[in-house]
Amino acid sequence: MGLKLHCNKCNKFLNEITPEQASRLNGNEVCKECVELAHSTLDKYNALYKKLVTSLGSTHNRGVKQLEDLIHRELDL
Repeated sequence: MGLKLHCNKCNKFLNEITPEQASRLNGNEVCKECVELAHSTLDKYNALYKKLVTSLGSTHNRGVKQLEDLIHRELDL
């Protein structure tokens, strides 16, 4: 008699396993769809992160330029 293995994320039935196989489970049993969703979400977050880093870098560079211009203008360098 087999044990039913379900996805830990969405509870979708994966397959039947033996008690011996169940003893070797590590708690990370997820279906293919949940893995793909996780990868897709991670890719979206990475793209947003790169966009924000670029935006922050350009804002920083503009601020440094304005500060340098102010210093040069006030000190007549």
